[in-house]
Amino acid sequence: MVRRALIVILLIPSLSCEGLFFDTPDESDPLEIYDKFISKIEEHSPQFPYFNIDIDSVFEINRNRIISNPTGRELTASFQEILNVFEDANMKLITSSDHQRIEIYYSDWLTKKPLNTLLDISNYFETYTAPNRLIEYGMISGVNLGYIKINTFNLGWQVDSLEAVLRYNFKDTNGLVIDIRSTYTEYASSSGNREAEELSSFFSTERKVFLYQRYKFPSGRMDFSEWEPLYTISKPNNSNVAYSRPVVVLTNNQTKDRAEYFAAAMRTISDVQFVGDTTAGYLLGYWFDHVKGNWYMEGSNRDFRLPDEDNSNGFSGIPPDVPVSISTADSMAGRDTILEKAIEILNQ
Repeated sequence: MVRRALIVILLIPSLSCEGLFFDTPDESDPLEIYDKFISKIEEHSPQFPYFNIDIDSVFEINRNRIISNPTGRELTASFQEILNVFEDANMKLITSSDHQRIEIYYSDWLTKKPLNTLLDISNYFETYTAPNRLIEYGMISGVNLGYIKINTFNLGWQVDSLEAVLRYNFKDTNGLVIDIRSTYTEYASSSGNREAEELSSFFSTERKVFLYQRYKFPSGRMDFSEWEPLYTISKPNNSNVAYSRPVVVLTNNQTKDRAEYFAAAMRTISDVQFVGDTTAGYLLGYWFDHVKGNWYMEGSNRDFRLPDEDNSNGFSGIPPDVPVSISTADSMAGRDTILEKAIEILNQ
């Protein structure tokens, strides 16, 4: 049975449960909100071609529950159940009032697979700088290799800072590790994909297809645009790259959305290898829409596939060139075997 837990963010922690679940009706009836929610999913979600369950039965069961118990509590529980069935980590329902804010989303993707990263890997570095919460970088001990940890792809002006680090801090290194393990977007925006694409152009400016995408049309569940190629950024003569030596990118199952966009672009470059685990499989083409009353939705209205995939089961992540996991024993010993493999590759 699908778990019906609520993911809730509170602005005022002293709220009663009655207020928290909107059992006091607002200006919209719970059934009207639910029906509008379903229509918005049908308009925007690219998931429908890949279901192997009777999704209409899921919709109908939850609708009947609200008919039997037309409360805010039942409404939010039904929202959660449907998001769990969709298993779409990009889709989110949001509502707020003067006293509270609720966000409902599918969170199980964070716990379904091994994390494959350590909280503390400071023992691997000779120097290390964390100028802000967005990026961190340093030199790996005992080898002439640089390291960059990108914590988000809502980078803003930090894109320029990263270019400066590549051009000046790492200009004499023999190779570079880029760590995007557990990098995902908490607060989506329309600019993140472009930032990821721009960052990949610091390593190569050849124009290559790195993804195909198609847009979900609102006219029907199975209505999509034709597949269209996405190209990496092209610059004349490949002369403006900020870093041209070998690169290893570290990924895990929580490398998600914008980070996967960056990874897809980086995998077109011949001197780049991927080490770790397959990425989350949640590329993001951002949309935001009003449902009804105080309810809003955001998510992805685009379907993606890699150039060498047929997409018969939907985009399922970017696999590593060299799969490596961190065992429980290595984790307890403070060994990052994924980073160690990257160092080994770059030192060959």
